[in-house]
Amino acid sequence: MADKPLISAIIPTYNRSRTVRSAIDSVLNQTYSPIEIIVVDDGSTDDTSDRLRDYGTKIRLIHQCNAGASAARNAGVRASSGSIVAFLDSDDIWLPKKIEKQVAALQAAGTSVCCCVSNMALNFHDGRTGTSFQSAGLLPFHAEGAWLNVAEVLATRFLMFNQAVAIRRNAFDIVGGFDDKLKVLEDYDLALRLAVCGPWVFVSEPLVVWKQSEDSLSHVLKHSAVFWEAWCHVLETAVANMPASHDFARARGLALRAFRNARHQMTARELSLSSRFFHRMAGKAYWRFEYLSAKAFRHSPWYPKMKTCDLRDC
Repeated sequence: MADKPLISAIIPTYNRSRTVRSAIDSVLNQTYSPIEIIVVDDGSTDDTSDRLRDYGTKIRLIHQCNAGASAARNAGVRASSGSIVAFLDSDDIWLPKKIEKQVAALQAAGTSVCCCVSNMALNFHDGRTGTSFQSAGLLPFHAEGAWLNVAEVLATRFLMFNQAVAIRRNAFDIVGGFDDKLKVLEDYDLALRLAVCGPWVFVSEPLVVWKQSEDSLSHVLKHSAVFWEAWCHVLETAVANMPASHDFARARGLALRAFRNARHQMTARELSLSSRFFHRMAGKAYWRFEYLSAKAFRHSPWYPKMKTCDLRDC
């Protein structure tokens, strides 16, 4: 691969001494080089530092007071030197060809394409398995290619993003990186902001193995008020950030629809938790109505499907 760019692998970790070495080893085992590995210890209180001492100069270890995964990722990017940044959580692993395939796709697409996202193998703590593309309803016709309507698709659904993406550093800086204030859905927020930068490239093959732990923040907060407030905030921000142009008119309308639906679902949730019987019954009925409405939309002709093309044809 001519003129191979430096890739910066950013691994935030917090009290994951049992798993962080496997994550680092999966980066060291990549078929692509050069890769710099930056591990950001977000205030761990376990033996993480001791377990990482053996890596010596193979990694750069940064310590910070506990500020959350988003702040840790941003700190890692600030300390990095690569023209492409990629992220890996400390309890997941990259498969060996992950970076090689993503860099090849980005180089084939040209510098106007801001990022490449791959599929992921999902392993849930309750034994369920799947892939991130299946979970998001992405059904590309090509094994690898250009994704042409990113903003429209992401305005209607969540795509697991952090571990599976390789982003051009200049694009990451332009959109402002991760939102430090978000404790959940920070990857969805970043993906929506990158979606307005234009087409992406993708790899349909799962190149990441994601493992859900029972104490993961996203799992713990999934049905909490924090989650729904973050969901509404992310979608409201997406609507505000959508360019006021014809090219993004449909994406903006879809994001607005999703934001309103999220607000309705949050209201329904609040009613269903009321101490008053009739409020609880109204909340449950309201939630059911919104659920069925969203389900009907997903099966309607207006629900956007992924539009792709082979890189050689775009």
